[in-house]
Amino acid sequence: MTGLRNCIGRIATALLLSLSLAPAQATLLDIDPDAPLLRFGSLLNQGADYDAASGRISISGDPQAVQFVLPGPFTGITGTRSLSMDFFVDSSGIVTGGIAGNDFELFGEIDSDGDSIPDHTGLLLAGEIREFGFQDLTATVDVMDFLFEVSGGSLAGQFAGFGIGVAMTLENSSFTGSFAQDFTSTRVKGRIGTAPIPPSQIPEPGTTWLLGVAALAGLLPALRRRCRT
Repeated sequence: MTGLRNCIGRIATALLLSLSLAPAQATLLDIDPDAPLLRFGSLLNQGADYDAASGRISISGDPQAVQFVLPGPFTGITGTRSLSMDFFVDSSGIVTGGIAGNDFELFGEIDSDGDSIPDHTGLLLAGEIREFGFQDLTATVDVMDFLFEVSGGSLAGQFAGFGIGVAMTLENSSFTGSFAQDFTSTRVKGRIGTAPIPPSQIPEPGTTWLLGVAALAGLLPALRRRCRT
């Protein structure tokens, strides 16, 4: 009987350990931003930077134009304009948290009615990181997408019920698909717009563990038969 208990215990321990050690994989979120749709590029000394030691991803860009309806005309973003995205990931590229303050910030001026008087100025949009996806395409070109929860800005009302979706291309990129080493990109470009916020489908670690225990309970008869053979 002791040998049977030991056998079952070893198998159960191995199964539960595999649940806790299974690597989390991330791919693109397939973000397709909708109106209001903002386009951005990057200027000198702007782009993407990742520090493997801290897990921090920092992105800066130049917001250029917005379309309030699709299809529709472009309206330029003027004034003192900037775009920043800043948050932390683990060694698998899974979001672990944001920075102090806003993880996403977009500044500039927009004259939405064409009367030469800006209708939106200063902080246009702010958000907190929710999800992050990535794909290593070539030796120098990669793609990433992001989903942020809206936290402020003069355009926030136009994102009511939605998140901030970002689809971005990195050029001159040293990203190889690994977050175990630093990487940079000296040129980024992409689109920002409304995107649905899906309900979380990832169970909490404690829930995952309990599900594993429940599954093992159902497997006990089979484990007994295996250990008796």
